[in-house]
Formats: sequence, C-alpha cells, structure tokens
Amino acid sequence: MSSELDFVNFAISFNKRLSEIIKRIAAAEKLSALSLEDESILRVLHRAHNRGEIEFGNDNRNAHKVLTGEQKL
Repeated sequence: MSSELDFVNFAISFNKRLSEIIKRIAAAEKLSALSLEDESILRVLHRAHNRGEIEFGNDNRNAHKVLTGEQKL
C-alpha cells in the first residue's frame, strides 16, 4: 500500500510541476532556457512518447484517454 501511495503522491507532484513548466513556457515572449530540473521532467515524457510507451488523447480521440503498451495496437 505504501508503494501505491508513494506513486500517487509522485504523480500529483509531477502533474503540478509539469503544469508550472507549461505555464512558464506559454507566458514567455521568447523561448528561454529551462532549468536542468525542468528539462529532466520534460525528458521523461519525451522518452516515453518516442518509445511508444504512452500516448495521450488528441483532437481525434478522447483527450483524457491514455493508451499504453498493447492498448495502442
């Protein structure tokens, strides 16, 4: 149970941090350098996307649906 709770806490924190990064990028008049920590957070999602491990919804599909692994086939 502790492991599941730790993961939920991680997911909540990750979401909050990613939201902050996106807000900063959207508000910037020009692209500025991200901190190493911000780059690391974005790199996690970029790797998962490039490897086809996870895919989020888009305009053609329910934006809240997450497909992983064999579900994407």
